[in-house]
Amino acid sequence: MLQLSFFSRYMPRSLRAKLILGVVVPLTCILSILVVIEHRRHETADLSHLSLLASHSAQVVQDNFRHEMLEGDFAGIKEMMDILAESKNFRIIYFLNPSGRVIFASGEDSTSSKMDNTQPGCQPCHRLPPDQRPQSIVVTADDGKRVFRTMLPIENSPSCSRCHDPQQRLLGELLTDISTVKR
Repeated sequence: MLQLSFFSRYMPRSLRAKLILGVVVPLTCILSILVVIEHRRHETADLSHLSLLASHSAQVVQDNFRHEMLEGDFAGIKEMMDILAESKNFRIIYFLNPSGRVIFASGEDSTSSKMDNTQPGCQPCHRLPPDQRPQSIVVTADDGKRVFRTMLPIENSPSCSRCHDPQQRLLGELLTDISTVKR
């Protein structure tokens, strides 16, 4: 009896209040849940599309790099890297040799550093078998910011054989980081 009197004391007696509690509150909860689900779906789709765009951007850089290499224009490569660094669209652009040493870097980045696939930023892809690795993935950079990281292999071709061993399948890799933050 004590419990019944407790609820009857605090439960509204008007029909309007009962309708609000019985209809509006559950609908608000259901709509809130649906909004959260839809927001996450859109965020996932946006990240997928932006990841694809990051991959295409890296492919354009790689194609320009290949052209400059075939021309033997190393100053052109450095100029292209500096222009890309000034644009602030790419946070990092590294061309790595097969052993992981940085041979070209954007901006003032050091070309004496060596990338190691055991680093935390590399593990989202390198823990997967090579045939299952995505070209582009969102990772957390060393400074804690999320970036689209793209790693494209630079494959040997007949036009490269005047400087490189034709038996060598890969000449290196292109690593790019593009910020996920809107400007």
